[in-house]
Amino acid sequence: MNLARARRVVGPFVDAAPTLAVLVLLVLAGWLAARWVLYFATPVETPAVSGRERVQLGVAAQALSDAHLFGVAPAGAGGEAVSNLNIKLKGVFASRADAPSMAIINTGDRDETARVGGEIVPGVVLEAVHPQHVMLRRNGALERVNLEEPQRAAAAPVARAAPRRAQALTQAPQTPLQGPARSPAARFQRP
Repeated sequence: MNLARARRVVGPFVDAAPTLAVLVLLVLAGWLAARWVLYFATPVETPAVSGRERVQLGVAAQALSDAHLFGVAPAGAGGEAVSNLNIKLKGVFASRADAPSMAIINTGDRDETARVGGEIVPGVVLEAVHPQHVMLRRNGALERVNLEEPQRAAAAPVARAAPRRAQALTQAPQTPLQGPARSPAARFQRP
């Protein structure tokens, strides 16, 4: 009897349990949906940046410059760049301030002399003459043209001929006439 009575009391709850579970889940889902909508719909307030926390652009730029991200410029560069013009420096006459300085410059077709302050090609002025280079001013910027290196091809045959001469000296027969009384040039004989 107790069992029958318990079924009468609990029976309606057991029959309504799936419906109650669905209602609880619907309420929970509605509450979560409302919470997510409020989370994404409310504007985000950014905290005000105080004066101490602001990035100082000058300091940041100096820090980047001091980091030498792309290497360090050569010490002798002095701010001028090597010119990319088709100009070759053949010779210089660098003098003191009281005398004019001149340079012999090849602009492609012929060699010309140019004085300091003179225009070499349109838009390019000879700014200064130094013993090993000249400074040109093009579009307000200084450019450097170095003195052309002399050709080393003429020195090569002389270097090859020196061992033959040394060989000839070691193989030359000694005669009594080649004593200290004769000049040193008389001792050299061609093979």
